Amino acid sequence: MDECEKMSIITDIYDKIPKENWSLKYETLSYLSNDLISLHNVMEKFITSIFINYKIHATKSLTISSLSMDIYLRRYYDNNIPLIKQKSIYNNIKQSYYGGITEVYKPYGKNLLYYDVNSLYPYAALNPMPGLNCVYTDNINSNIGDILNNLFGFYYCKIKINEGYLGLLPHRTKNGLIQPLDEFEGWYFSEELKFAYEHGYNIHVVSGYNFDKSENVFDKYFTELYKIKSNSTDKVDRAIAKSMLNNLIGKLGLDINKYTTKIMSEEDFVSILKTRK
Repeated sequence: MDECEKMSIITDIYDKIPKENWSLKYETLSYLSNDLISLHNVMEKFITSIFINYKIHATKSLTISSLSMDIYLRRYYDNNIPLIKQKSIYNNIKQSYYGGITEVYKPYGKNLLYYDVNSLYPYAALNPMPGLNCVYTDNINSNIGDILNNLFGFYYCKIKINEGYLGLLPHRTKNGLIQPLDEFEGWYFSEELKFAYEHGYNIHVVSGYNFDKSENVFDKYFTELYKIKSNSTDKVDRAIAKSMLNNLIGKLGLDINKYTTKIMSEEDFVSILKTRK
């Protein structure tokens, strides 16, 4: 379809619009009114469903991830995960959070099979989580193969890859996130390190935080919501459950260091320029 054909379709549709007693102002206000009414109805249904099912006022949460966290803390949290209060520990562990990787490494193939994992993040969250007890060691200095069974936590490592076309561990650079195939170092979660080691990575563990294992941290939350998502005949309840399945883990990965916006005097502005980078 060329541009002329596209224009003719648009013109045909336009010609069908009634020309008598037609008001742009009326049609615009009518559209906006219906849009707001439908949005209000959706929000009312959502808020009512949340209150009936979870006894929580959704209006107290600004985002769906905040609401997911509120529901988890009120109904499912059992004091079985650590609350990290030291900023240095948080900053180190935070570096092991990398997010998803979507690069295509082999852009061509024949007779390929396509797989879709059902609720991958909730499924992964059923695994043991770092517990309440943590010990930091700054001089581990061992190859991962020698201490494999003793590692559970977050570690700073030096990594070398001998061969392979697929990078299994991400690495941050000033140009963004990459998955290198040479030598690099950084903070990683022990279970990711073990997976990479099983596939031929040379990993030297320098230091890190060793945690005990906490079982069933998120199991009840995800199991109940997954049943609603899978079995509910109410489309609203099902949509809410599906959203909360994905957004709780996302909330745990948010950066606690936030930008602050404020209006200041010229004197304060000059002082900041002189004393900050």
